[in-house]
Formats: sequence, C-alpha cells, structure tokens
Amino acid sequence: MLSEVTRSVDARARVDVALAEAVDLVDRGVLLLVEPGVPVPLFPKGALEVLERQLPPGATLHLVSTDLFAVVSPAVSVVAGFGVVEAVREHLGEHGVPANVGLAAWPVQGSTTTELFGAAVVALVDDRGRVKDHQDPEVMLDVDGRELSWAMAGELLTA
Repeated sequence: MLSEVTRSVDARARVDVALAEAVDLVDRGVLLLVEPGVPVPLFPKGALEVLERQLPPGATLHLVSTDLFAVVSPAVSVVAGFGVVEAVREHLGEHGVPANVGLAAWPVQGSTTTELFGAAVVALVDDRGRVKDHQDPEVMLDVDGRELSWAMAGELLTA
C-alpha cells in the first residue's frame, strides 16, 4: 500500500509530465491550481467529472491531493485562462464548494514546470487573501443525512 507521501509525489509527477508535454507542444497555455474549500472525496458525486467535461478542449484535470487539483490547459490565452478560473469557481460554487484558484500562463510567467508551479502557487496564495477579505458563509455538508459544518465533518471523518 502506498503511503500518502508517495501518492502525493506520484500525483505531482503526473502533473509535471502533463505540463511539460503541453509546454513543449504549444506556444501558450495556462496552469490552474485549485484548492477547494472541501476535500475532493467529500465533493458531491460526479461533480469533478462534470467539471472535467466542461474544461476547454485539450485541458486535463489532475488530482494532486485531497485538497488540491490542477488543470493543464494548453493553447489557452491568459485572458481565456481567467474565464476557465471563473468557470471552475462557478461550477464548484453550484455544488456549495468555495475554491481558491491560482493561475499561471506560459510563456508569460515561465516556460518550465518549476516556474509555472511557482507562479501558480503565488497566485493561489494571493487568492486566499481575496477569500479572507470576502468571507463566505460557513460551508455546510451533508454527511450520512446529517448537515454538518465543514469543521464538524472533518472531525467526524478523522474519528
């Protein structure tokens, strides 16, 4: 059985490969790092699959961890990339899941996976500040027929 660290490293490596291939194949594109306010395993059934189908042609969605996923979207301009960010936020919001999103574009912000991940992480941290400035109401989840706050659901799942 793989440890959590091994799974995380493997997931990040898969994103790195997809991103490196996209950067090599097309002259522009975007990387989104999405940090949902609810762990991916608690998403409503099918929400991530529907999101994946709504992405631009050629875009791929990669789970990095239960708290982070990446979207590699080749041949998308920076302006169109902001449209993808809003589409991701809107889709997750329809399912009651707030999200912080960081966007990095190549070649504007870099041409290597390291440069692009770094730029996307900086944007993600900046976006966290945006969300703190505009507090959303507490996220409520339905767990086995009980409506729990996100903090309570976390306690229930770790017990």
